[in-house]
Amino acid sequence: MYKYKMRIAYDGTDFFGWQEQPNVPTIAQTLKNAFARIFGSEGSFVAASRTDAGVHAQGQVARFVTDFFFNPESMRIAWNNGLPSSIHIIDMRLAPKNFHPWHNIAYKIYRYHFFLERPLPVFARYGWHYTYCIDEQKLANVLALFVGMHNFRAFVTDPGEKNTHLTIDAITVTYNESMHAYCIEVRGKKFLQHMIRRIIGASLYAARINTAISLNNIVQIRDVQDVYHCLPTAPAQGLTLHEVVYME
Repeated sequence: MYKYKMRIAYDGTDFFGWQEQPNVPTIAQTLKNAFARIFGSEGSFVAASRTDAGVHAQGQVARFVTDFFFNPESMRIAWNNGLPSSIHIIDMRLAPKNFHPWHNIAYKIYRYHFFLERPLPVFARYGWHYTYCIDEQKLANVLALFVGMHNFRAFVTDPGEKNTHLTIDAITVTYNESMHAYCIEVRGKKFLQHMIRRIIGASLYAARINTAISLNNIVQIRDVQDVYHCLPTAPAQGLTLHEVVYME
């Protein structure tokens, strides 16, 4: 069996996430179907992040295992030719025998874009049009409450998740002039399902002008692990897996 390390970009709008599911289009299944059609062989994927339905990627990392050997660059070109325009293999190479996308991760970077004015059509699929006025300084202050090691149970979707003590290394907010969008960049080693989107939804709600939610309210929800809070979850289309960085 041959192992290939791949870096993949995709527009997740029309897919039900990365992971294979019955009777719906997913990124992994689309890649596998194209590979089988082009090379007449099968294979299996493991990805660094099982992105949810509607979430995009610029730097997803995956391991593909197959009994078929071909020059990796020639394989990449042929494989890309059989994929829809919404999926692109950026690079691929033979992987070390012990390589696993989940292991030895230094950090992942996710980016979330939101618009405070109606976006141009070319960007609309990649951000959330947030129709409320916000206090930008308060938004930065609220997001800072999630940096460091915390119990994120209040911001995790799966009630059966056992380990919700995680560390977020950094969160920054910048303005993207070309998109006319704000970009929230979140960096950390591991994130749980919907965790980033729930943090961002809660933070934007708390940053609204004249909102009744204070920073202390957010801290209380976080620290008492209030899983029943009613703060919103940011929609999927604004989230992009930007990069996965591994330790040397």
